Amino acid sequence: IMILTQGGGNTTFGGMWNSLVHCVMYSYYFLSACGPRVQRHLWWKRYLTSMQLIQFVVVFVHGIVALVHPTCGFSVGLNLILMFNGCLYFVLFIRFYRQAYKSKKQNEAKGVEQNGNSIKKEN
Repeated sequence: IMILTQGGGNTTFGGMWNSLVHCVMYSYYFLSACGPRVQRHLWWKRYLTSMQLIQFVVVFVHGIVALVHPTCGFSVGLNLILMFNGCLYFVLFIRFYRQAYKSKKQNEAKGVEQNGNSIKKEN
């Protein structure tokens, strides 16, 4: 809908990055569904999440450029909505990244499971 009503490079730029990241992401999901023989070679999940974080930063910075140079004619309101959306996703993904990729020992030392629940220690 955005491309139909607010066409141009600004909306296409974010969609291009999103498509690229999703191609890599769904390739990972496909390979992980191929079974244990393939799964042991999938060491790059952490880097996939990093790629998603980079996507949000790049799209946010692209939005700033559109605000600084208003001659491009892109809707300021829509640009602010897209930038806000990117910030929300960045916060959610950075929280996931920190939680999912901390070492198991750090979580056990804190008494926290991977999903964030506290571990009850029995004496």
